[in-house]
Amino acid sequence: MTTTPRPRPSNPPPAPATELASGRWSNLLADRSPVKIEVPGGWWRINPIIRRGVPGSVAAELFTQPQARWPQLQARGYIWRVEEMIGFPLPAAAHAALRRAPAQPFYPRRDQIITTDDVLRDGALRPQPTSATQINGRPPTPFADLRDGRPLRRWEHGDVRVDILTAGVSQLRAATGSRLSYRIFHQELVMFAGDDVTIPATMSPRSDAALQRVVAGLAGQWDRNYLNDRQRDFIGSHGPTVVAAAQLQPGLRTIPLEPAPASDPAPLDVPEPSPGSPNWGLDAAL
Repeated sequence: MTTTPRPRPSNPPPAPATELASGRWSNLLADRSPVKIEVPGGWWRINPIIRRGVPGSVAAELFTQPQARWPQLQARGYIWRVEEMIGFPLPAAAHAALRRAPAQPFYPRRDQIITTDDVLRDGALRPQPTSATQINGRPPTPFADLRDGRPLRRWEHGDVRVDILTAGVSQLRAATGSRLSYRIFHQELVMFAGDDVTIPATMSPRSDAALQRVVAGLAGQWDRNYLNDRQRDFIGSHGPTVVAAAQLQPGLRTIPLEPAPASDPAPLDVPEPSPGSPNWGLDAAL
């Protein structure tokens, strides 16, 4: 008796970009971190961590081996400092999730096989527009869809970009006014980020004067002991040009609360703004 051969199943279509890769990164699916980002060369998990004397610290950990139990890279610090280390911005939704999540114990590992320099050089280790991003266990969303809205102010000079993101009521040095959160990019990589620049209550965060406050440190006023080699090189090669282009005067930046090792970016450990107090934000952008 001749049997009719069964038809061979067709290859299933590739998973949409908004689905986590179930077959390749089994360690990703099992992880319960509040923020997870899949990248072409692996995936990141980001958690708030317990760190004595440094509240608000987070750890960004990169996995590049599908079955690995431990990450191949760890970067820890205040959340803005971590952005400086890994070179890409974390969406506002990720910032909010990390502020709300309970801090976890952190166990540094010495056997890391990837460095932050590798992340800065290799785009496959950083999020792409379609990278599946999961926050608080919600369905994955393309990374591009989570990007912050239009900043309060954007200024560009060549391959340098400055974004003023939000402005909240300042509590630094009992000052009145607003504290700005910002990022300074070079060739689309985060070079500096923080929320430690203050402006008086009479100054709009969208104004030229507010922009001047943010970039004034590039004139050399930031304490070089708190900068890493990459940041020092940037200030040396681009700082005077950027400041001159913006026609700015040197200004002061809030001194970080912790020194940085020679290989780490500048820490920006400053108190969190008072909940409910911000008077400017991404939603207020024109």
